Amino acid sequence: MKAKAYSYIRFSSPEQAKGDSYRRQRVAAESYCMANGLEFVDSKEYLFFDKGRSAYKAKHLDDTGELARFLSYVENGAISAGSFLIVESLDRLSREKVKDALPRFLDLLNKGINIYTSADCRLYTSDVDELDLFASIIHMSRAHSESSIKGHRISKAWGNKQARARESLTPLGAACPYWLKLENGAYALIPERVDAIKQIFDLALGGIGQRLIAKTLNAEGVPIFGSTNRNKSGAWGSSSVGKILCNRALLGEYQPTGIVEGERQKIGEPVQGFYPIVVLEEIFYAAAKSRNEKLVSKATKPSINFNVWQGIAKCELCSESMHLVNKGTPPKGSKYLRCYGAAKGVCRGKLVRLDRSEEIFREILAKVDSLSLVQDHQGKLKKGGCRS
Repeated sequence: MKAKAYSYIRFSSPEQAKGDSYRRQRVAAESYCMANGLEFVDSKEYLFFDKGRSAYKAKHLDDTGELARFLSYVENGAISAGSFLIVESLDRLSREKVKDALPRFLDLLNKGINIYTSADCRLYTSDVDELDLFASIIHMSRAHSESSIKGHRISKAWGNKQARARESLTPLGAACPYWLKLENGAYALIPERVDAIKQIFDLALGGIGQRLIAKTLNAEGVPIFGSTNRNKSGAWGSSSVGKILCNRALLGEYQPTGIVEGERQKIGEPVQGFYPIVVLEEIFYAAAKSRNEKLVSKATKPSINFNVWQGIAKCELCSESMHLVNKGTPPKGSKYLRCYGAAKGVCRGKLVRLDRSEEIFREILAKVDSLSLVQDHQGKLKKGGCRS
């Protein structure tokens, strides 16, 4: 019986996604299998592909990373000893420091997983000799060093851009608020997006809440702008409206930020007059006042109840999250789960009675194998260093 081979493909930047990186790594894996009589496992469950995952920061090893999924399959025996893991080079597996990358590399070999790197045609097995081990250490060290130097260069270059922005209002480049674009070395307004922003502020000044503003925009077919990665539905929501209403870049401000002790923080005072002004200060603050008054008028006492479906329940029609809403007070009223897409006016999903759904939830919980849930997260527990 042929030994099975699995391909792990990773790239971290959008530029690589646009290029030939995926095809190149996939073809190299298939070619190696054909030349060596291996069975290339290409079913969806056993394809391991991390797009936009940094190996320098080990993001491919968290619970959502594909390499972490491969490692878990090795741990539970779904991928057996004698199998092959094919990668383009060792830096696809890790760009961490050698002390962190080497134990994981050796652990795979000790579990009987053969690692083949297609770029240099090198095969690592459990019988790895000192010369091959030394070569792998050098490769890991170089990969980490290259990523570290690249990170410092990018950070320094961005710091220089921020300095020029503060000193002479020099544009940062194409990176700018979604209602602007860079033209001939200067920021220019995108008219249709500016119109949408002004409509949002007009509605807010009229006492309309964020959810209803979003519903109005969706009903009128006003295109949303922003990150498509964060907004899969392509529709306006309460949060997207809220981000517009509190964005001080509309006043022309640019707030430099940077990574300080692992967290993004503001650096210095905002740069005034950096962007074209879209909203006058009096309108900006009047809208903020209107929003605050609506918030203050709401009950602030926390409920002793909570939504057991939080982060779990999804709409069967559009797959949006289900949120808890109150419809009056019992016995005439009750609590319901409402589709977030329906709240935005883009889904026909109906309300679901919370009390009835909770009865079903309790029945489901009684049949859940809770031990398997804990075991599925053993990687996170080990990584977090949990102690009893």
